[in-house]
Amino acid sequence: MYRFYFLLLLVIISCKKDIRLSSWDTDILLPVAFTELSIDDIVSIDTNLSYTQNNNQITLSYNYDLENLNLDSLLKIDARVDEYSVTLDSVSFSDIVISDTATIGSIVNQIPLGTIIFPNGSNTQIPALPSIISNDTINIDASDYFDFMTLHSGYLSVEIINNFPTDISNIDISLINMIDFSTIANFYFPLISSGSSVIDSISIAGLTIPENVIGILNNLDVNQSNGAVGINYDDALITNFTLSNLGFISASAIFPEQEIYVKKEEQIIDLDPIQLKEVKIKSGTVTINVLSTLPNGKLIYKIPSLKKNGISFNSGDIIVPENTSSTPTQYFFNFDDYVLNLSGEENRLNGDTVNTIYTELFIFIDSTGVLETINEDDSFYTFIQFDIDPDYGVGFIGTDTINMKLNDDITVFNDIDIDYFNLKSAKARLNLDNYIGADIGFKVNQFQTQSNSEIETIGTDQYGNNIIGNNYFIQRASHITGSNYINQTNFSIDSECSKLIEIKPNIIDVDVDFYINPNGQSSELDFLYTEQTVEGNITLDIPLCLNFRNLYIEEEILFNIEDHEDVEKVYLNFNNSLPIDLHLNIINPLNNDSIVNNQYINSAIVDSEGFVLESSNTNVELNYDDLIGTEKLLLNANISSTDMTEDIRLSNLNKLIFSLSVKYKNRIN
Repeated sequence: MYRFYFLLLLVIISCKKDIRLSSWDTDILLPVAFTELSIDDIVSIDTNLSYTQNNNQITLSYNYDLENLNLDSLLKIDARVDEYSVTLDSVSFSDIVISDTATIGSIVNQIPLGTIIFPNGSNTQIPALPSIISNDTINIDASDYFDFMTLHSGYLSVEIINNFPTDISNIDISLINMIDFSTIANFYFPLISSGSSVIDSISIAGLTIPENVIGILNNLDVNQSNGAVGINYDDALITNFTLSNLGFISASAIFPEQEIYVKKEEQIIDLDPIQLKEVKIKSGTVTINVLSTLPNGKLIYKIPSLKKNGISFNSGDIIVPENTSSTPTQYFFNFDDYVLNLSGEENRLNGDTVNTIYTELFIFIDSTGVLETINEDDSFYTFIQFDIDPDYGVGFIGTDTINMKLNDDITVFNDIDIDYFNLKSAKARLNLDNYIGADIGFKVNQFQTQSNSEIETIGTDQYGNNIIGNNYFIQRASHITGSNYINQTNFSIDSECSKLIEIKPNIIDVDVDFYINPNGQSSELDFLYTEQTVEGNITLDIPLCLNFRNLYIEEEILFNIEDHEDVEKVYLNFNNSLPIDLHLNIINPLNNDSIVNNQYINSAIVDSEGFVLESSNTNVELNYDDLIGTEKLLLNANISSTDMTEDIRLSNLNKLIFSLSVKYKNRIN
C-alpha cells in the first residue's frame, strides 16, 4: 500500500525537465514540457511489489521471502574418533632367523682320504666318528637386520635339523658376544636321530645383542650308521638361530616393513537423539593427526562405508616423519560429495545400526633400507577428526524446536506526513512449503506492528482461529529413493490485516517456534536436504480502495528558463484523472516568495463505486518575472480523498498529466 502513497507524493512532482524556450509566432500558447505519471511508473520501482487489475481495480501485492529454516546443525558431524597410542614396549616384532648349513661333503673333506673312503654317491657304512667337529666356529652375521638390540623381552632359539644318513650326538654349542666376549647362551643336544630335528631356546631379556655373534661348535659326534647308507655330499646339517618375540629397549636396525598395530572397529558418533543411517557430504574433511617419534612410521586409514562413485575411502600409504615437537603432523583429506553409510560394519552380527562409522587403522614400521635407531619410549599416537557439513541425511532427524524471530524497521511511512487513512480491506498470507521428510509443527508466538506506542496484533486465520498461540501442522514431504526430486507439502494462513497497516507502523515484530517431528519418531525414515528445508513467504494484498485525510507532500521542480522580453505568460496545467483533491503551493526558494498560494486542483469525477468517470483540468498562471533567474521551484500540497465518507478506487488508467506552456507577445526571430 505504501507504493500508493508514494504515488501521491510523486504524482505532481516527478517532472524535473530543463525547459529551453524556442522561437514562435505571436499569441501562440506553446507547450514546452510534458509528462505523465501512472501506477505503472510507481510499481516498477520495487521488485518486491507487483499489482493485478480486475475491472479497473488495482490490488498491490507486496511479497517478502522468508529465509529458509536453517537445519544444517542437525546433521553436522564434528567428531574425534580412532584415538590410539602405541608404544614400542608393547609391540612384538617379526622374528629374525639366521641359518648355517654343514654338508656331508664339507665334513668328508676334513677326514684324511675321506673322499676315497666315502665317495659321493656310494653306498657304505659310516663308522662312529667321535668329536668329528670340535671348536669349530659359526659366524652368525645379523648385520642385514641390526647393528645392536637391547631387549626387554625376547627369546633366542637354536634348531638343528639332521639330514645326515646317520645319527649325531653330543652336540655342544656356545654363542659368544663379540663386543665383550661374554657368553650369551650354551646349548647341548645329546642325540639327534637321522631325519629329525631338535630345538631349544633361552630368554634374552635384558641382554644387548650385537650384529656379530660367534657360535662355537664345541663338539659333534657322528654315530655309526645302521649298515650301509647312501652317501650324498649335499645332505646337510642345518642350524637355525632365531630371535623371536622381541621387545626393544633400544635398537639400531634395518627394519623390514612390519605391521605393529591394527584396529578395525565401529566408531559411534554422538548425535543423540538424531539417528542417521546415511549422509551425503556437501563439504567436509577428515584430518589424521599423528605424533610419532619413530624415524620410519607409516599408517593406512580406511573407511569402507565412505564412498564416492562406489569407491571406498582409503588414505593410501602415509609416511609419517619423526616429530621433533609436541605438535602433531596433520594430513587432510577432502570428503566433498562422498556418501557416508552410518549403519555400521557391513553384514554386522546384530544387523544395521545408526550413527556408526566402521573404520580400519593400520600402523607400520616402514622399511627404509638403512639403519634406524629406536627405543622403547618411541611411540605412535594418532587421532582422527571428522568435520562434515551434509548435503542431505536419512534416518530420524530428531524432535528439535527451532525459534525464528524477526524484529525489523518499517521505513515505508518515514517520509509520509498524513493525518489519517483507512483501507477498505487488506489481506496477509503466510505461505509455507515443507521440503523436509518429517512432520513440522509451528506456533506463532507474536506477530505485531508498532508505531511509537501504538501496537496492532494479527487477528484470526481463515478458519476463525486466533493465529497467536495456535498450533499448526505441516505434513512431511516425500521423495523417490535415489532421486533428488522432492514432493513438498504446503500450508497457508490468511488473515485480514488492515489495522496493522493503518497505524503507519515503523516496527514489525514476529516470533515463531517450529517443531520437528512434533508427534515423535515415525515408522517412515526421515530425510533432510539442507539446501531445501522449509521455505516461506508473506504476501500483503492491498486493494487500492481507501480514503485518507491531509497527506502533506513537498518536492522540487527544476527549471532553466532564459530571460526573454517577448515572454508574456507561463502556465502550469494539471489534467487529473486521479480521484484526489490537491491544495497546491509553489515557492521560489531564492527569496522564499510564494508564487502560487493554496491553489485548489479538482479531483477527477468518480461514481458511487469510487471509480473515475471523468478527469479534471486546472490551469495555474505563473508570473514570468517571478521565474527569471531561478533554477527550481518548491512545490508542496495537502491532499485528501474527494469524499471522506466513501472509499476511492485506483487503477492504472488513473494519471496526472502535467504540462508547462509559454505565451509569447510576438514572433521572435
